[in-house]
Amino acid sequence: MIYYYARVSSEKQKLTRQIDLFKEMGGTDRTIFQEKKSGKSFANRDTWLELMQWAREGATK
Repeated sequence: MIYYYARVSSEKQKLTRQIDLFKEMGGTDRTIFQEKKSGKSFANRDTWLELMQWAREGATK
């Protein structure tokens, strides 16, 4: 299964364009992980960390 990660850095920004693109690529609500989080550190990105628990090599785009 392929998982997708959509992220913007503020609550005011929209994820719509990323999600639409991922859906065109075959993503579904179940396989697209979404996050609105600022900062460059991945340690504070809860959704990213959750995705990494599911992902295997070759399973992300």
